[in-house]
Amino acid sequence: MKFLWRLRSYLRPYWPQVLLSLFFLLLLTGANLVIPAIIRQVIDVGLARGEHVYILNAGLLILAIGIAHAALTYGQRYVSEWIAQHVGYDLRNRLYDHIQNLPFSFH
Repeated sequence: MKFLWRLRSYLRPYWPQVLLSLFFLLLLTGANLVIPAIIRQVIDVGLARGEHVYILNAGLLILAIGIAHAALTYGQRYVSEWIAQHVGYDLRNRLYDHIQNLPFSFH
């Protein structure tokens, strides 16, 4: 847990991107929860009453949610990787600066 606490200082400059990534995760979780509810309605309403249009519309809605899910997954991964690359860059620069400022007797 101490490691995560120390990592917080490196994530501070990228806080908006962290929040965006968490927002994408929240939307992805919501999309994962909606699909079973749609399938339940298809079974309860569409199949029970034999409404083919309802089943078709629900299928198209599930397809649209799947496409949105793919786009959100791409966005979340992109933002997360962007954060990881920038934090890694900051850590490398900090290490380089530290090594450059060591006394000559260290080398």
